[in-house]
Amino acid sequence: IVNRLKLNTAKTEVMIIRSKHDKVANPEKVKVFGEETTPVTNARNLGIYFDETLTMEKHVSHVIRNCSMYLHNLWRIGDKLDKDSKIRLVNVFIHSILDF
Repeated sequence: IVNRLKLNTAKTEVMIIRSKHDKVANPEKVKVFGEETTPVTNARNLGIYFDETLTMEKHVSHVIRNCSMYLHNLWRIGDKLDKDSKIRLVNVFIHSILDF
C-alpha cells in the first residue's frame, strides 16, 4: 500500500516495453508490489491500444476498421442526404475517431 492506495491486481496489466529488434523473450511472470502477474503484449489505456514495441499497429487497425465501417454505412445512405448532412455526419463519426 502506497499513499493508502492498493493495486488492484485483477485489473492491472503489466507490459514490458522493448525494441522490435530485441529478440529476448518476455518473462512468464513479473512481480509488482509483491503480486505476481503475467506480462501482456497489448494493452488499452484511455481508448488507445499500445503494444510492447510501441508500433501501435493494433490501434491503427482498430481506427481503420471503425472508420471503414462508418464510411460504408454513410455510403449506403448517402443518396438520401444533402451535402450539409453528409458533411455533418462525417465530422461526427469520422473526425471524432481520428482526432481522439
